[in-house]
Amino acid sequence: RAAGLLFVVHPVFLQVVVNIVGRADLLGALGTLAALVFLTHAGPWAGNDAPSPGRSRIAAWAAAACLFMALGAKEVAFAAPLLILALELLFRGPGRARGGWVPFLARLAPCGLALLVFLVLRTLAIEAFPGLQRVPAQDNLLVGLEGLPQLATTLAMAGRYGALLLFPRALSADYSGTAIAREDSLWGVYPLVGIGLLALALGTAVAAWRARNSPVGRARAVAALLFLVPYLFVGNLLVLNAAGFAERLIYLPAAGFCAGIGILYAAAATALRTAVARRALAASGLAVLFVVAVHTALQARMWRSLDELYTHALATNPRAALAHFGLAELRKSSGRRAEALTLYEDGVRVVPESAELQEGLGRLLREQGDLARAEPALRRAIEADPTLPRAHYQLGMVLRASGRGIEAERAFRRALLLNPRLVGAGEALAEMASAAGRWDEAVRYYRGCVALGRRDLEREFRRAEALAAQTRHEPAGP
Repeated sequence: RAAGLLFVVHPVFLQVVVNIVGRADLLGALGTLAALVFLTHAGPWAGNDAPSPGRSRIAAWAAAACLFMALGAKEVAFAAPLLILALELLFRGPGRARGGWVPFLARLAPCGLALLVFLVLRTLAIEAFPGLQRVPAQDNLLVGLEGLPQLATTLAMAGRYGALLLFPRALSADYSGTAIAREDSLWGVYPLVGIGLLALALGTAVAAWRARNSPVGRARAVAALLFLVPYLFVGNLLVLNAAGFAERLIYLPAAGFCAGIGILYAAAATALRTAVARRALAASGLAVLFVVAVHTALQARMWRSLDELYTHALATNPRAALAHFGLAELRKSSGRRAEALTLYEDGVRVVPESAELQEGLGRLLREQGDLARAEPALRRAIEADPTLPRAHYQLGMVLRASGRGIEAERAFRRALLLNPRLVGAGEALAEMASAAGRWDEAVRYYRGCVALGRRDLEREFRRAEALAAQTRHEPAGP
């Protein structure tokens, strides 16, 4: 009960509950835990009678369905197959069930099939094997780091997660850019905390596994594995994740953390010999839960509006790139362009490698007519992320306004190549082709714009079609 209450009120889970993006983490964790629960009914369990064969088969396939849905929701569910295998060996290995390996493998076969089908479908969808797709550098500080700096920064992230779980004083919705500082040594505070946290989880898992014949040993092993195994996938230890660092990523591993706290609380209650001492322990536990719940309620206020969310994120992490960008866009949309410009300039000063901030600054400067300052900002955005279509499009607009048509067309074509649905680039290319009398080319671009919903361009499209047909039927000159 203590573990469940802590899991409910802990403030680090706010991102999962109040943020729509967090639903993926919520569903991934729910599917993983549901798969584990269903598998407990797929065969004999420690201390329980064996279920009927029909019930076992239904439970095994239900676990496979939950696993498949969890994998589709969030990559953290890749921990589920390892957890399933660990719990099978922990509670009912091949030697614990009649028939040896056959029932053991039969229980796991549906989950194995679900994993295989998902890997095939996911590979077809993203055109890369899961875990090997490109991770944007602006979203994960570890991209581009190698050797000791990468190891130290990865361990520092584990230390930061540990600090958030134990002392969730200052939470943030944004850890993008360089909000998480690079570490070049293992002797920093956060790398050492990360080493200690992971070593504690691993040591607990090993010690509990050796004592797995006792109920307490199995419970400790489950808690340690439930933290450690999912963290391998969200903590950038096996593969880099696209989010880098985020409070919502720790949702499933934190279930193991809360379970461990519950086990420690139960052990402390058991060790106390008097009812008075046990009541005092219960009262202190409830007091801690109350304080944590109040803190969670206070932290939840920052999610009332995007303005409060971004403002709070910048107060917590002044180097949070996406918070700078989001707040600047909000100020711009409300007509407060001077404040937006200040936010963009502050953002690129503290996070100059952010392509999003450089593009936003260049776009705002272009809209204000400051082409001389807009062009360098947009070129820095492209240098930081050559695959950002908006930056190429905005650069094309600057070059076109500056009378550099050939360079502008090149930028627009690049933008359209990166994002074929970028209608603005297609419209600009159609207009420039029309102005140059290249009607067939104009028709092609106008057709693409109309197909994407720009019905206001149908008149120009029909005109270009007519002129293209007329040009094709004109007799060649002498």
